[in-house]
Amino acid sequence: MLNYSDLDEELLMQWFPELEERIFTESELSINLPHCLYADVLNPVVKDYLRYDNTGDPIMLNRIFDFFEYLASEGDAETKNLLQVSLLEALWEEHGIYKRACDLMGPNTRQINDNIRGYMKEPLI
Repeated sequence: MLNYSDLDEELLMQWFPELEERIFTESELSINLPHCLYADVLNPVVKDYLRYDNTGDPIMLNRIFDFFEYLASEGDAETKNLLQVSLLEALWEEHGIYKRACDLMGPNTRQINDNIRGYMKEPLI
């Protein structure tokens, strides 16, 4: 089981070593909350890859959504909450991003994403 307390810079570095500078810059600026660190590091990257259809590096998108699936399937309740509130909700802001993200989600991530439908509407733009 992945505990919320395990969601630190080292875990992000294991999955995304190319984001090292961003990870450590954000960890120095954040108030040491995983919700802030993960949202500030991953959300801009995920949105950029989904928005601009980075066909030159589909591997990165697959790694991101594999990581989301890892959080969804192995995480404790707090970890799943981080995934839902800090990472997945951000994908609901733009229709194109949202649709593409849904296509890449694994079954456990999709189930958590479906929970959001109870309090947010699918983006129109």
